[in-house]
Amino acid sequence: MDSITFLTDLDDFVREVQPPTTVRLNLTQRLAKTNGPLPARVLTLVLQGFNDQRQLVAVAQRWILQRGPTDEDWWTPGGQSLFDRIFEAKDLLQRYLTIMGYDVRFGQVAIAKNVEWMFGEFNCLEWEREGDEYRVKIGGG
Repeated sequence: MDSITFLTDLDDFVREVQPPTTVRLNLTQRLAKTNGPLPARVLTLVLQGFNDQRQLVAVAQRWILQRGPTDEDWWTPGGQSLFDRIFEAKDLLQRYLTIMGYDVRFGQVAIAKNVEWMFGEFNCLEWEREGDEYRVKIGGG
């Protein structure tokens, strides 16, 4: 594989990788060092598929959530709620893609470390916040 095309939203992905076909969906998380004293959890939701020219196409959305100084708790009161909703968003997206006709499999095609990622959003997901609580659902897109 020579290259990967990163797209900015799910609509562009659907135009490039039309169902029915197999796609890969993956949610990763890692602890990241920041410039300040607080660590952060970085969560990345990635959707990949191959277009008609057999080029790898992807949409990736990233969230960076601040942790407390010892990484035992969330720095902001809504941190746990947002963290939980990101996992819910992955499940919602998987169901949404399946209804669209994709064969959704979990995992990710390996990408060279020197590839510079471009992040977008899954515009089918609608996020709401009330106080410290987040909600996610399939929306208008």
